[in-house]
Amino acid sequence: MNLIKSISGIRGIVGEVQGEGFTPWDIISSTVAFGQWLKKKYNTHIYCIIGRDGRASGSIISKTVGSTLQSMGIHTVDIGCNTTPSLANYIPKIGAQGGIMITASHNPIEWNGLKLFNALGESLSRVQAEEVYQEERYSLQARFEPHNQLGKYIRHQSEKVIQYHINKIKALSLVQVEAIKKHNFSIAIDTINSSGSIAIPLLLYSLGVKNIQHINNTCDGQFAHNPEPLIPHLGSLINIMQTGKYDIGFVVDPDVDRLVMITENGYPFGEEYTLVAIADYILQHSPYGCCTVSNISSTKSLQKLSNQYKSKHFSSPIGESHVIEKMKERGAIIGGEGNGGIIYPKLHYSRDALVGIALILSYLATSKKKISAIKQALPQYYMIKLAIEITATQSVEKIFEKLQSKYQQYPIEKTDGIKIFFEDAWINIRKSNTESKLRIIVEAPTEAEAKAILSSVKEKIGIII
Repeated sequence: MNLIKSISGIRGIVGEVQGEGFTPWDIISSTVAFGQWLKKKYNTHIYCIIGRDGRASGSIISKTVGSTLQSMGIHTVDIGCNTTPSLANYIPKIGAQGGIMITASHNPIEWNGLKLFNALGESLSRVQAEEVYQEERYSLQARFEPHNQLGKYIRHQSEKVIQYHINKIKALSLVQVEAIKKHNFSIAIDTINSSGSIAIPLLLYSLGVKNIQHINNTCDGQFAHNPEPLIPHLGSLINIMQTGKYDIGFVVDPDVDRLVMITENGYPFGEEYTLVAIADYILQHSPYGCCTVSNISSTKSLQKLSNQYKSKHFSSPIGESHVIEKMKERGAIIGGEGNGGIIYPKLHYSRDALVGIALILSYLATSKKKISAIKQALPQYYMIKLAIEITATQSVEKIFEKLQSKYQQYPIEKTDGIKIFFEDAWINIRKSNTESKLRIIVEAPTEAEAKAILSSVKEKIGIII
C-alpha cells in the first residue's frame, strides 16, 4: 500500500516502512511543505490550527505537526480531539491562515493522514494542493527559525471550538431550534468512539434533545466497527432502532464530516439519500431557479428532485474541493457527496454532519413526518458500490480505454474516471482518491437492473485484468 496524496489530502497506514505507509518523515515533509506554502503567501505572523480525530496515533502526529510548524516560525493553535467541520469553521473565526486536521476519515483504524485547509476554512483547491505538493520537493531545505522567532504553542479547549460551531448552526434561519425542542425527539447515535462522541451530544443537547441513546461514546479511537458508515457496519444501531423506541438514528465517521441515518423502524436511510433529504427541505424554502451540486458518483435522485422544484442540478468530479468549486461557480444553495457529506454554504463551504443533523431534525419537526415517510417521497433509485484492490502493475487507464471501446454506443463522460450512461441508469468506474482501489458505482431504477449492469461490467473488467 503506497502513501496516497491527492486533492483529498495525505493519508496512509501508520507503522509501514517509508514509501509504503504514513511514516514520521511523511508527516514532517508534508507539514514542512504546507508551512512553506503558508510562509510564501503570508510571510509573517502566521497561525495554523491543528486538530485530530480520536485515532490512537493522532496525539503523537499532532505533536509532530505542531512542533514542525513552530520550528518554522508558525504559531500553532491546538484544538485537540475535534471534528473536521469544527476546525474548518474555527479558522476564519480566529483569523488563522490555515489548518491541518489529522484524520484518515473513513479509512480503517491503522490509517491516519492530514487534511489541509486554507484561510477561508476550506479544503485546498486543486491549484493550492498542487502548489503544496510542489513545495515538498524542497522540504529537505527547511530549517529552524532563530530562537527568538520560533512559533508559539496555543491550546484552545475542544468543547469551546465545537460549541462555537454549534452556535453558528443554531443561528441559521432554517434550523428550527424551538420546533425541535417541542417535538421531544428520542434519538439513537453511534459515534464510533471518535470525536463525534464529544460533538454530537453537545449539538443535540443544545437543540433541546434530551432522550439520547448513545453507543460507542468514548473518544479513545478504539473503533467498535469499520469506520466507514456503510450498512454492513451498522448492525448495533440498526438493532437499537428496530426496538421502535427512537425517532431517528444518526451515525458519523471518525472526523464527523459524513452523516448516515437509520429510520424509526430500523431500516437504513441510505448514505446517498442524506444529501437528497436535506436538499428537499432546503428547496422547499428556496426560490425557483436555484441550483444544487453533487459529484458524478452521487445518486441521480438529487437531479430529479431539483427538477421537481424547478431548480438546476450540476455535477462535479469526486472530491470535496471539486464540489465546492462547482458550488461557488454556480451559486448552489446546497451540495455535497453521496457518501453522506453535506455542504451548506450559508454556514460554510465544508462537509458537515453537524449541520446535517440540525437541518434534518428541523425538517422532521416542522413537517411532522417520520423519517421513513420523507425517504419514501424522494425519487427512488437502487445503487451498488464496489471497491476492487488494484496493484501498481495494473493500468487503470488501460481499463478505461477498453471499457470505453466496449461501451462506445452509449454516452460516456470522462470527468472523473469513466461514467457510462444508460437509459435512466449509469455506472462510474474510477480510481479512489483515498485508497489503492478501483471504485465501481452503478445506479438504476431497480435492483435487478443495477445488478445486471454490474455483472456485465465486472465480466469485462475481469477479462481486462
